[in-house]
Amino acid sequence: MGLFRRPPRTARRPPSSPDPVADAVRDLAGVRLHRRYEDVEPVLAELPDYIEVEDRSDVDGFDTVVGLFDEVHAYVDPFDSGLGSVLADQPGIDKVMHEDREVFHVRSRLALEDVRAAVVRAVVEANLRPRPPVPDADEITDERVDALADVAAPLLVAAGFVRRDGDARQRRYFARAGGDGFAQSAAILPGLGVSADGRQMNRLVHVIVGVYVPEAAHPGSRRPARPESIAPGDCTSWLQEWVEPVDGQVAAYVEGVALPWLAATRDRAALAAWATADPGGIDPPAERALHARLCAEWGYLDSAAALVRHIDAERRSLRSDRNYLAARALLDARR
Repeated sequence: MGLFRRPPRTARRPPSSPDPVADAVRDLAGVRLHRRYEDVEPVLAELPDYIEVEDRSDVDGFDTVVGLFDEVHAYVDPFDSGLGSVLADQPGIDKVMHEDREVFHVRSRLALEDVRAAVVRAVVEANLRPRPPVPDADEITDERVDALADVAAPLLVAAGFVRRDGDARQRRYFARAGGDGFAQSAAILPGLGVSADGRQMNRLVHVIVGVYVPEAAHPGSRRPARPESIAPGDCTSWLQEWVEPVDGQVAAYVEGVALPWLAATRDRAALAAWATADPGGIDPPAERALHARLCAEWGYLDSAAALVRHIDAERRSLRSDRNYLAARALLDARR
């Protein structure tokens, strides 16, 4: 995920042991986790790999940010399981704000590895005994989300997307096959949580589109069986926005922002051209190194070289990134 580092505001306690995370995993050994996906087994020993904790004080009253990798969805839905509430009940955790589905702001004096251990325990607890989130009387309704999915549907279908069959919730999802084994997903979903500036995201509609690039997938991630079955959580890169639940605003975002991005990431050649047209616009920045490696592997050497030059000039912190190093090695080998 890669979280921007700022100086901590809190004087933290020393770690409770040489390895608090290993202690938490050992204490939970023998727990039988519930499986959320038929083809993915949640493995307790792998859970810490999907949790990132850093000192961050950019939100008043909080000093820690917890970031979850997408693989955590094999264990819990971070929102629907009430993970924020469960985490707030862990010893040493004073306060929790759930900003986005995979991002939590936390206040705690615990050492960072003890916070990470607390997240491990909370994920396991939420997997076994989920807590429904407290409802907001003004949150966007399912009926409104479904109506907005109907607004977006003609635009997406005209671009070659197939709308899922099934109940109303299933029909919020769209997918299409791309070239070179790529697949793309679009979804119109209810917003969840609260943003860092206090904005009520659950009163907005979440428009998310993504592309699945086989060579960019995490080795342990769930791979879509068919392009038409892909969901945003299966994708390797995303574009998303929280939009006011107004027909015209949703249609304008889908037509003016989402579909052009999807067209620019539909196959290898398009992705290479898009990545090098504006490297500084690739977010998160670590994906610039990823795209450099992919372009080098695919033989788009000019694109790979342009991305490497951008990193050398603008993002020197990425020069130790494994994808950057792989791209450099491939370029050097082909000179």
